[in-house]
Amino acid sequence: MSYGWDWHPRLIPCGIWQETGVQLRPACHFRAVDFRYRLSDDLTTADLDVRTETSDPAAARAAWRLLDPDGEEVVSSATPEARLTGVRLWWPSGEGEPALYTLEVLLGGERAHTRKVGLRRVRLVMHEGAWDEPAQFPKSRSRPPVTLEVNGRTIFARGSNWVCPEIFPGVIDESVYRPLLELARDAHFNLLRTWGGAIVNKEAFYAICDELGLMVWTEFHLACNLYEGEPNYLRVLEQEAESIIRRVRQHPSLALWCGGNELFNVWSGMTDQSLPLRLLNEMTYELDRDTPFIPTAPIDGMGHGDYRVRDEHGREPHQIFASASNTASSEFGCPGPSDVDYLKTFIPEAELFPPRRGTAWEAHHGFGAWNMDPGSWLCQATIERYFGPARSPAPGRRSSAGSAGRSSAPTCSS
Repeated sequence: MSYGWDWHPRLIPCGIWQETGVQLRPACHFRAVDFRYRLSDDLTTADLDVRTETSDPAAARAAWRLLDPDGEEVVSSATPEARLTGVRLWWPSGEGEPALYTLEVLLGGERAHTRKVGLRRVRLVMHEGAWDEPAQFPKSRSRPPVTLEVNGRTIFARGSNWVCPEIFPGVIDESVYRPLLELARDAHFNLLRTWGGAIVNKEAFYAICDELGLMVWTEFHLACNLYEGEPNYLRVLEQEAESIIRRVRQHPSLALWCGGNELFNVWSGMTDQSLPLRLLNEMTYELDRDTPFIPTAPIDGMGHGDYRVRDEHGREPHQIFASASNTASSEFGCPGPSDVDYLKTFIPEAELFPPRRGTAWEAHHGFGAWNMDPGSWLCQATIERYFGPARSPAPGRRSSAGSAGRSSAPTCSS
């Protein structure tokens, strides 16, 4: 998060961030391939729709076929529409197989486009007891639905916020995404919220989430601000949102759309009547109406925070959650310094220990990152409470058996 409240100075990257390159293509080629479907009520049959845009529509007619997860052809069509029976559904991790079909599109008899696709139905539904509140008459609206239902089954969402894994998003590729996403799957996550202050992630991110069964809560790139409904801005937002929706809706891992991060807060001042949010709601309905949309996170009923190992009342995370009655927790975090070897790459040796203000520690927000806790994000008082005063910056050691060794200074990953 390069706004400056994390472990580095405020740094807003600009410029090219997607992959670039030169492609040599035949005169007649695909400009776009769009895969859409609608499942039957019993989820056993799907009406498929494969639309293509070519550089020369009159030159050739596109045909396509669908291979099941075992590689067997199950549909072949020379027209955009076809029906698939005996559907193998895409399921989130821990709920079943994230079944992926292979779509092959042919142009002039030659295979010109291949991609993985999945079939699922996702909804946001009211949680148990949601209609009981408000209890008094006249009733207003109840807390909005935030419980995920996938393929008719209520899913308990377990996961994390996902921010940029690199400060410069241009260097992110599959080799960066995959090990982190596999760790998320192995930690029994089934949902990642892609935070609105970062990029809308690249194709490799969604493709790996499709494969691993990780659902993605996708936020548009609005965060912590008042976005006015000025006509020029709305035109740019509409252009970008259309591109994002058409690209991301192809992925079965997409679980819901969200307008952005912290837009209903006092520092943002937006409401569900704000024109940018009304526009995004309209566009997701028109272009991907079967995927849920919420205007921002948090919305009424959700928890957001805390961001410390101990809050100002001395409560630890397990105590905070045990006393909460939120419909969901859309953000939560605990700070911690990186290991000493990594700290040495950007903190001069003379300033490394003890950590103090007026040094690279403060420049990189070891101090003063967050006004609710001037000691953040290093939080020396918290570290000393649990581990005692640090006597050196020595990193932790591991024994030959792989167990964590004792260290004179606690270290952990942020």
